[in-house]
Formats: sequence, C-alpha cells, structure tokens
Amino acid sequence: MFVKYSLTALLVAAPFIEGYLFSQLIVDDKDVGEPFEYMRPNDDIANPTLARPLVAPDALSSTDLRCGKGGDKAAPDSKVFSVGATHRIGARLHDNQTFSNIGPVLIYMSRAPNDDVRSYDGSGDWFKIWHQGICIGGPRINENWCNFNLDTADFRIPETIPAGQYLVRFEQIALQNANKGNAEFNVACMQLNISSLNEEQPTPLAKIPGIYKADEAGLNYDALSSLLAQYDLPGPPSWEPQQDKNAAPDAPSVPWNNKIKRWTA
Repeated sequence: MFVKYSLTALLVAAPFIEGYLFSQLIVDDKDVGEPFEYMRPNDDIANPTLARPLVAPDALSSTDLRCGKGGDKAAPDSKVFSVGATHRIGARLHDNQTFSNIGPVLIYMSRAPNDDVRSYDGSGDWFKIWHQGICIGGPRINENWCNFNLDTADFRIPETIPAGQYLVRFEQIALQNANKGNAEFNVACMQLNISSLNEEQPTPLAKIPGIYKADEAGLNYDALSSLLAQYDLPGPPSWEPQQDKNAAPDAPSVPWNNKIKRWTA
C-alpha cells in the first residue's frame, strides 16, 4: 500500500526552499492515481539541490541527484505503474506549481536490475529520453523557455524500448543563479513497468552522479542577461530510437528531443 504524503506535513518536516516537486502521474494526458502514488517523494517539499557551493556534498557528485534527497527511502511504498510502449507518460508539479524559474526540463530513464524497481537505488545506467530548452530567441527572457509557466513534462515511450521495470527521472534545472555556479536541480522519480515486443538498446548511457560537469556551459549560463540566442543543454544527448531516425519525412510525428520548437502534438 502506498503512503500518502501531506503537503502540510512535508512543510513542517523541512524548511521551505523555493523550487518544484513532481507528484502526479499522467498517462495519455490523463491523471492516474493520487499524488505520490507512483512518484517517489523525497525529503524536501520543494527541492532545488544547489550545485555548488551551498550543498555539502556537492550535488553534482551526490547520489541525491538521482531521485532527490531521500528518494530511495520511499521506493518500497511507491506503486509501480504498468504501461505499454508508445503511450505518453508525464508528471505534474505538486500543489498547483508551475515552472516559474527559467531553465531546461530533462527526463532520464534507468532499467532496474532484475526488473525490481521498488528495490532499485538508481546506481545503474541511465539514458536521456527527452529534453526541452529554449523555443525562441529574443529579448523576452522567461517566455523564451518552452516550459515557462507550464506545470507538466511528458514524453512518448519509444516503441523499441526493452520491456522491464524502470525509474523515470524528471528534472528541471533552474538557472536564475547559474552564472554564480549555483544551478538548482529539481528532481523526482517515477516507477514504471513497461511492456514491449522490441529490444533496441538505448544509448548513450551514463551514471548518476556523473551526468553533469561543474564547468559545462549549460550549468553556468547567464540566463537573466542573455538574449537566449543559444543554450547548450547539459548532460549527454537524448536517445534517438532507430524508428525515429528511419521515419518517413512526411510522417506525423513529434521530434524526440523537442529541438525545433514547442511541440504540442
């Protein structure tokens, strides 16, 4: 049985830090279950883990970067949602929050050893499945980010993904203090059991911690003074399934990486 987490209780348990908390599973644009039923809650009600130097140990080398502070402790009490490939999976922010801090949204996946995600701490291999950065350039700072003022992030499960149980890691990196070296990571993990008849191995693979470097441009971006002509997303590139690479030019499909504009299909 999953454990319900009260917003009030979490606020009492930890000092409030401005940031975001993913809580609600979305399947094909519909809410499924209750908040935190399939998402692992962590120790902070809103959890930007400052990259440096305000968090010890440094967030970029901490296991907290996987699913947030204490995210592994809630794994046994969080349910596993079963879903087939090609469905759209997403997460909504808790308590009517929206992405008001500028920065990219990224989604990673990691298959659990022995397909037992409720016992998995996220120490295995991860791959990026989706990302969202800047949609347009120009002098308007906030609105140029694809996710600004939205409350959800979602992706379509590739048809060729191997079947099994996965951690799905949702992340928003807030950049308002990134020019000072203090990018903020808002992270939470979902537990899925995916059915599929295919076995294309996702690439590239990476470990968490280890996906980000302190000196990479995407974590030190001066988002408030830039005209947003270019932003280099941090971390490895997203997996591009072979089916996407081989798709016919006129196929009505959504780019896996949201590289061009804000896609809503």
